[in-house]
Amino acid sequence: MENFFDPADCLMRSVADVICGITFGEGSDTATNPDLGRLLELNANSVANTDDAQLVFILDFWPWAHYLPIKAYDNMIKPALEMHDIIRKILFSEKASSIPPNL
Repeated sequence: MENFFDPADCLMRSVADVICGITFGEGSDTATNPDLGRLLELNANSVANTDDAQLVFILDFWPWAHYLPIKAYDNMIKPALEMHDIIRKILFSEKASSIPPNL
């Protein structure tokens, strides 16, 4: 089988670098910041996980289904919580570095 050129990863990282640069400021790119690289990886995996997303979407019609031992909920919630923690860590580090000293 031939290997075809797939620009999806390069394009995804380039767009993410622009968005992260606008959002978090200079020096925020996916190549040098492992947190942003992990955030991008988690986001791509959660978007690609359509089977679990469809199952969770259907099961959300019944609120009691959250209490059943279904792995689809874990597969959707754990990456979302990890992405939330990464964003919180980045924002708090930016906030701490932008606080001016008392004059």
